[in-house]
Amino acid sequence: MGCSFTGFKANELTQLPRHLDAEQIYLFILKAHNFDERVFKIWKTHFLSEASIALLHDSFWWWFLHKFRPDRENQDCLFDRISESYVTLFMSIPLSRKDAFFQIYPDCLAQAIYATFHEAFPESSYLFNDEFKEDLGNNIFLWCSGLKPQKGFWIHWKLKELSTTTIHGSKKAPAKSVKERIADSQEHISTSIDFNIIKILNNPRAYTLPISKEESRLSRLATKSHYSSTGPEFNRVLFNFGGQSPLILYYLKMHELAGISKAPKKTKIKLTKIFQEPLPAPTYRDVIKEAKRQFARNQKDFRMEKLRINEEIKLLKQQQERIDKELDRLQAKATKKPHEVKQDFEKFLHKLRSEAEIERECVASLSSSSSSSPSSTDNYNFEEEEY
Repeated sequence: MGCSFTGFKANELTQLPRHLDAEQIYLFILKAHNFDERVFKIWKTHFLSEASIALLHDSFWWWFLHKFRPDRENQDCLFDRISESYVTLFMSIPLSRKDAFFQIYPDCLAQAIYATFHEAFPESSYLFNDEFKEDLGNNIFLWCSGLKPQKGFWIHWKLKELSTTTIHGSKKAPAKSVKERIADSQEHISTSIDFNIIKILNNPRAYTLPISKEESRLSRLATKSHYSSTGPEFNRVLFNFGGQSPLILYYLKMHELAGISKAPKKTKIKLTKIFQEPLPAPTYRDVIKEAKRQFARNQKDFRMEKLRINEEIKLLKQQQERIDKELDRLQAKATKKPHEVKQDFEKFLHKLRSEAEIERECVASLSSSSSSSPSSTDNYNFEEEEY
């Protein structure tokens, strides 16, 4: 990151890297929120005010020094002005809009700082990961309100296009072409590996690994599934703009106005804060998925049981037909040779008992083998629904 802070100037803002314009950055963030046109015009005047512009400049450089070029003296000077700018901005917002405006301002300021880093240092974009966003947002929220945002607050940021598009809307040229990246990686590959890089470049699809159906399905799941358990615990927190906002409190102390905080407490409001996140548990998507698997297993068991009953009915019908035929034969024989009928009938009963025993053993072995065989539900493809 070939950039350095030129030093704090009391009467002049330090320009953003690469001549970036703070107004353009704020407008980019506001447009990403898709505010109503009337609301957009109102917020635009406050975001583009002199105090708000100064907040973006000084907060960016403070965070730059904090993360990459620690400089206590310059950071302290920047923080002094950040505090003054925030109080100025706070006092300029009409009372009727204060609550709504300062609910979104810390988040928008954090997004603007993040976008500035992305625009100023595209070659170092790998540094601006989830941890970077989490730390940045926590810092800005704590400065403004004294409260941390919910973990993962940055998930709703609509800044993915920053990797391919500038804040002005023009397309970014890739830092390196595919061939250049492959050529760089070749330096780290052992010469003992035998492959033809030219063939890969000419037909890269032939050398890519196929994406499984499961991976393809999971990539389409954009909706978060929540735990199927008790949600987070909340508690009410007393919030005082003149007491718990570090920027305002610091401003009062810096100008020896600490006595103001002892004035009648009319500016206090209560906020709802997450006290404890829920413990990890199966999500609703997991529950639905397991229910579908159980339903498939039940269907399989039902089909097997139905098949077994049908086979037994079929055997019973065949056996009944044989008995009827044998009885007809014995009845016909009884009129001619009655002394032989009793012996034939006893042989027939013995044969039926033997066959019934063999059938019972076959059914028992068949049911035990089917229960121990792998379930077909392992390969059952579910169409996942989003909840």
